[in-house]
Amino acid sequence: MSVQKLSVFVVGPQKTGKTTIANYLADLADSLNGNEYHPTQGVRILEFDRRLNNTKGKDLQISVEVWDCSGDPVYLPVWPAVSSSAAAVILVCTPEKKSEKDLEDWLSIFSFLNPVTQIIGVQSGISAKSVKPKFGKVLSKIPVYFPNLLDDNDTSRADFDALLYSAYNAFNENRDREEQLVLNH
Repeated sequence: MSVQKLSVFVVGPQKTGKTTIANYLADLADSLNGNEYHPTQGVRILEFDRRLNNTKGKDLQISVEVWDCSGDPVYLPVWPAVSSSAAAVILVCTPEKKSEKDLEDWLSIFSFLNPVTQIIGVQSGISAKSVKPKFGKVLSKIPVYFPNLLDDNDTSRADFDALLYSAYNAFNENRDREEQLVLNH
């Protein structure tokens, strides 16, 4: 059995907790309680394997690359060049830093992705699923999840696994469609 490799980009404005989320999802941190702020320079790539439970009773083994992308606007011109390797994207914001324009700019870089492979993570420093932020027309179609900063449970990892499973299915559907196109010519 070959292991599917998926790249997940964690993007958004500066100082929203992207690195904290990336570390947590890669099991490099036990909780989402971040320490002091250290800005990411360019990108950090975290690689790990993840076993997902399949609804058909088989487990899927997926190799994951989490691209922890700097929110510094100086790097924004770089992301379109590398974004084509993305299988999914997590847009991270806080209630204080949820600029529609900034998030839409980030999303436009990944517009080629199937909407089921996009989520918005709202870091608020409070316990689970509080108030869903209001987003405009473009962003309102994307699922929102709340990394649980106070309760130490696996809700955030389960949301991430669901995103990976959607990305895995979308990747395979695209590959099958491309193979059919080749065979039909």
